[in-house]
Amino acid sequence: MSIIIDFISRVKFSDIIDILLVAYLIYELIRLVSGTKAAQIIKGIGILLLITLVSDLFKFNTMNYILRNTIQVGLIALIILFQPELRRALEKVGRNFFGNISKGSNSYMENTEEVIKQVCDASEAFSKKRTGAIIVFERESNLNEMLIGQYSYIDSVVTSPVLQNIFYPNTPLHDGAVIIRNNRIATANCYLPLTGLESLDQEMGTRHRAGIGITEVSDCISLMVSEETGKISVAVEGVIERGLSKETLAKKLKELLIPEDNQNEKKGWLKRMVNNNAK
Repeated sequence: MSIIIDFISRVKFSDIIDILLVAYLIYELIRLVSGTKAAQIIKGIGILLLITLVSDLFKFNTMNYILRNTIQVGLIALIILFQPELRRALEKVGRNFFGNISKGSNSYMENTEEVIKQVCDASEAFSKKRTGAIIVFERESNLNEMLIGQYSYIDSVVTSPVLQNIFYPNTPLHDGAVIIRNNRIATANCYLPLTGLESLDQEMGTRHRAGIGITEVSDCISLMVSEETGKISVAVEGVIERGLSKETLAKKLKELLIPEDNQNEKKGWLKRMVNNNAK
């Protein structure tokens, strides 16, 4: 018991903070690479480190020398291999510290609600007609530099008829994705980076892989409608949710695109209005 008390007396507050920070960083790293190829690479690195320790313990000098030098060179290779994950992590840190204040205004949020309504109407129409579509909502990360090849500038108001016209089969723009930026259709016919996930359902084709892939390297939200099944899906941070109805899609997009404090403020205003009318 005295040993425990002595140990506690020696522990500083800064040590506790240090341990918590390291634990948090490890947790975020695991969450970041979970389900990706990077997770398998990390397992391989762990095995190499274990072999290095064993070779050092049993004095396998030649093997130990080779492994130690390989690990030193491998640090540079890791930066290259983990570039998408590192970029995503740094962007997330930047977003947490520096939010976009202008997008919190009431007028912007009201416009966002109308955009969500129009997108949901279009998605329901796509689902019924089995029309394939992919719509990406840009948030803080600019997507232009992440797109593959050429794309078409649109700069249009977001309406259901416009979206249905863009994705109408056999038209010039129907194959690629639509990017919604600042509540306007910015570009169309956009080709996105594909995900490297291998554990996807076989019925999810290139459209779903592209929708997931763009969310792995940015903070955007992608919406996909399957041409084969008509299912509506939403992907965020590399995680896809499938089989959404028009109502659940609208709820999901509001949660993701409208800040919670703005929603609470609007609910409070509606509640006060109802109470005043009741009086």
